[in-house]
Amino acid sequence: MIKCGLVSITFRNLEPRQIVKLAARTGLDGIEWGGDIHVPHGDVQRARDVYQMTVDAGLSVLSYGSYYRIGEKDADSFEAVLETAGELHTNMIRVWAGRYGSSEACATYREQVVNDSQRIAELACARDMTLAYEYHPGTLTDTDESVVRLLKETAHPCMKTYWQIFDDRNPDASLKVILPWLANVHVFYRRERQHLMLWEGAWLWRRLMSVIHSTGRDHAVLIEFVKDGSLDMFMRDAETLIHLISGAGVVSDK
Repeated sequence: MIKCGLVSITFRNLEPRQIVKLAARTGLDGIEWGGDIHVPHGDVQRARDVYQMTVDAGLSVLSYGSYYRIGEKDADSFEAVLETAGELHTNMIRVWAGRYGSSEACATYREQVVNDSQRIAELACARDMTLAYEYHPGTLTDTDESVVRLLKETAHPCMKTYWQIFDDRNPDASLKVILPWLANVHVFYRRERQHLMLWEGAWLWRRLMSVIHSTGRDHAVLIEFVKDGSLDMFMRDAETLIHLISGAGVVSDK
């Protein structure tokens, strides 16, 4: 099953209650709450409050977007991430694969990230949670080859990866490469580094949704960026995303 939602950091300037109301208006299934502003690591009471307002609005917490950097010196802080995710009642936590890109990281650093990945994946598994790497430049998931290597070296059933479109590669081929480890997907559409309306990329996302659906597993597809950071544009993008998932067509101004 594919569920659709919003990444809360799309609107960092809004309070959690405003984000909940916004998401509830659209018909989305839920929210990925960010660990930097909206639900900071270790703020248990905030997590409880945000969880309650989310479910009261008929939404689910689809994941916890932590800012835990694997392999870094703040290793002990992962316990706070786990505790916060537990209070949000989600079984999916997004984590970051270090602080260096694959071309910058030496073998020792890469081994450090692998070892810490295995450690925290074991901790997450003990709580029936799954971890997934943020798919992002400046980390060891900056290329398809590097993220697949990292997943194979970590070799833990509770470690998966997110995916998103990169401007420098074929999205169809990229998605298919990491499909065996796919957890969730960050959704947006842009050309020449400019974020556009999602319906403008519907021709592409319709095809990608079919690939995501082909796994037979549960996934969340989450709106992460919108044109001009606009609330109105987000409403339109949410409508488009729901139509793409349902196969009912695409909302367009054309």
